[in-house]
Amino acid sequence: EDLHWFDPTSLDLMQALAERGRTAPLFIIATARPEFRPPWSLRSHHSVISLSPLDHADVAQMIGELASRHAFSKEIVEGVSERTGGVPLFVEEVTRLMLERGEQGGAQAIPPTLQQSLAARLDRLGEAREVAQIGAVLGRDFIYSLLRAVGGVGDPALQSALDRLAEADLLIAEGAGQEANYRFKHALIQDAAYDSLLKSRRQTLHRRAAEVLRDNPESAESKPEVIAHHFTQAGLDDLAIEWWGKAGDQALRRSAFQEAISHLGKAIAMADKAGGAASTRRAETAAESRRLKLQADYAEAVMYYKGFSAEETKVAWARAAELGANRDDFSERSTVRHGQWTQAIVRGELHAAQELASTFLREAEDAQRPMEAGVARRSLGIICYYSGDFLNARNHCERALEGCSADRDFEARERFSDDTGVVAMSILAITNWHLGEVERARELIDMANQRAAELGHAPSKVHPLYWKSILEILRRDAEAALITAEVLEGLCREHGMGEWGVVADMVAGWARGRLTDPAAGAAQMRHALAALINSGAQLYIAFFQGLLAELELEASGADSALARIDEALVSADQAANFVSLPFLHRLRGDILLKRNPLDTAPAEDAYWTAIAIAKRQGARSYELLASLSLAKLYQSTARPADAHAILASALEGFSATQEMPEIAEAQGLLAALAETDEVKSAAASRQRRLKFETSLGQAVMYSRGFASDESKTAFARARMLAAGAGDASERFDAYYGLYVGSVARGEVGLARETAESFLGDAENEGRMTEAAVAHRNVGYARLCQGDFILAEANLAEALRTHDPERDRDAKFRFGVDTSAGATSYLPLASWAMGDVERARALSEEALARADETGHAPTRANVYGHVAVYQMLRGDAEAVRPSGRLSST
Repeated sequence: EDLHWFDPTSLDLMQALAERGRTAPLFIIATARPEFRPPWSLRSHHSVISLSPLDHADVAQMIGELASRHAFSKEIVEGVSERTGGVPLFVEEVTRLMLERGEQGGAQAIPPTLQQSLAARLDRLGEAREVAQIGAVLGRDFIYSLLRAVGGVGDPALQSALDRLAEADLLIAEGAGQEANYRFKHALIQDAAYDSLLKSRRQTLHRRAAEVLRDNPESAESKPEVIAHHFTQAGLDDLAIEWWGKAGDQALRRSAFQEAISHLGKAIAMADKAGGAASTRRAETAAESRRLKLQADYAEAVMYYKGFSAEETKVAWARAAELGANRDDFSERSTVRHGQWTQAIVRGELHAAQELASTFLREAEDAQRPMEAGVARRSLGIICYYSGDFLNARNHCERALEGCSADRDFEARERFSDDTGVVAMSILAITNWHLGEVERARELIDMANQRAAELGHAPSKVHPLYWKSILEILRRDAEAALITAEVLEGLCREHGMGEWGVVADMVAGWARGRLTDPAAGAAQMRHALAALINSGAQLYIAFFQGLLAELELEASGADSALARIDEALVSADQAANFVSLPFLHRLRGDILLKRNPLDTAPAEDAYWTAIAIAKRQGARSYELLASLSLAKLYQSTARPADAHAILASALEGFSATQEMPEIAEAQGLLAALAETDEVKSAAASRQRRLKFETSLGQAVMYSRGFASDESKTAFARARMLAAGAGDASERFDAYYGLYVGSVARGEVGLARETAESFLGDAENEGRMTEAAVAHRNVGYARLCQGDFILAEANLAEALRTHDPERDRDAKFRFGVDTSAGATSYLPLASWAMGDVERARALSEEALARADETGHAPTRANVYGHVAVYQMLRGDAEAVRPSGRLSST
């Protein structure tokens, strides 16, 4: 009854029944006013019945049944029919009024409106009228004990009045005695009684109702929103704000986010309207603190209901930051900072998230606040995970777990949305999977889910459920992933966590596509993906685009799957979401191979890229998966020695386990390869072939061009040979050759990935000469991508790491003198960032360093880049000699 007055949670229940109850034996009838618009779409099994007014015959029949012992004249019946417009309640009330006072005055005495009819009936009730008015203040429903406490009417008189109201068919009574419940037969009867009160009397009754409910511990705990309503109607704004805040806080603790938004929104509107009404500085400070807490709680509710990346969430947290800008309270400041961090990371703004979390940790440690430090470390662990920095991710999460305690964790959940231990354990689980500790990953995610279940805190439950589903995807267990996704979907529906619900729908789509129908699963994923992108969320996009490409490969073919993978790689780069890169490049190799099985070179390149990135990240599991794919490719093209070399390296340290079936598969393939004659005889010649291919690549690079296919092929062979050659310096020469070729071909993203792999290997092995070169290369790739701040940082690190004496021969191996090259790139970054004087000084320094080397390739490279800088300045006179010297 009366859907137009339903609270948000009740509407959610109705929506679930309307959308999902089709297969259940249910017949639901609901009433609503015409202006009500249901939040669900009409389905084939829904019907809408618009109730028309009663016609004259129906009105006459209704009057006859109500007045069975009194026959009204034809004039009265026609007057009632005309005046009431066929509205059943109006017909009923007018008929009862006429029965009470007779036909005196004829048809002219019939009230012109329903409200007047109801008011006239109430006026005829004597003392019972006041009881109806008090009840109307309490609501459509009220209990005897509350009515007595608020009205101050004695039991005999009160019961007599209630009996009279029930006899008059204005109230419906249920039960008896102190706990009897009463309900106005129709909301308009309540309205008429309420409207008949003077404003001052109405406010007095509301105040009394609020005080009675507040002073009762049970109702104060269970009905804060009712108390807030009464204080609001009483005109007691400060108390109303306090209790709307309590109601919102309680709704947040129940994970009833829509109610929290409603309650806190009312408190905020009243607080803003009150403005600077505080009489003292202390009162003003307290009001500011209260207003900030209301805004932070409101932002948290909006974040879960509307989505972490929604514009409404961004606005809510920005307002909280504005309110807290001049506050010295660390607790208040850290709550807001964490909210901003949450939105930044989900939107894929990892640099901003890193800055917020680092500042948070520094301030927490300075203030000796271990609980907040744990939250900050957990946040940094998440950033490191998505950045592909797994060792630091593990370190941060382990330290966050070390600082967990029962008392502090409860406060953390209240202030920071979820449980520190559950989230840290979940991220630690997926991080361990990447690092190759797949059994430990399963143990941790099971522990995280158990802890979340014990807490019963909905926002904390979603994290381990989501990561459990991801581990099941990585294990290729679609059946288990679907079960987990459906549990997550149910949790999100129950608590109105929209964005998490979309993510769960994405996982379910992949699982259904793998189990039954790839086309249907892909369609479900595309729908969910569009919703996620429209919400502004970028954090998960690249990985899910990759999963969608898997299904599209089966449903639509290689071309559409390849286009989707390329989209995913762009998404990963835009969000600095490097964790997915090995997965995406490996999958790209699979798609390329299926697209053209006869041309294996593109797939081989993709697999090598996946391996290189995984090695740099320390992602042992992804390295093994990509190596297995490459080994299968080599085996199928009669290259068993190459297959054995790549697989032997990747399998080190792994033991067979059900958590990763590919380990046993790789071990079986390795054993079979080891028995071939090619593998037995290949080891001795591998080092010689590596040196030859490296030298060939360098020679071809300068004679045929940096972007030539011949140099690319030679360096690719060198890289492959280096994988099985142990500690080989030629591996870095191959990295450099592949990097230069990618830059020359305009494949800047690939060039950066190669350079970062180069840098990771060099630093891991303590090769400072190679590390300096790699920093220079990463800096140049970032410069080409327009990432000037990080480009400048890498180039500065190249100069810091470079040792002129130690590295004097590096220019012959890596094309350009490290110091001169890095210095010539820096003016481009400085000029772009507005530091024109520094750019000019650096360009002159670069030319001087290049001339000192006496190395022709270095001079050509440096003069060419200085010429580009001078072109940006518009200095044609300076460009001409630089360009001519570069050409010469």
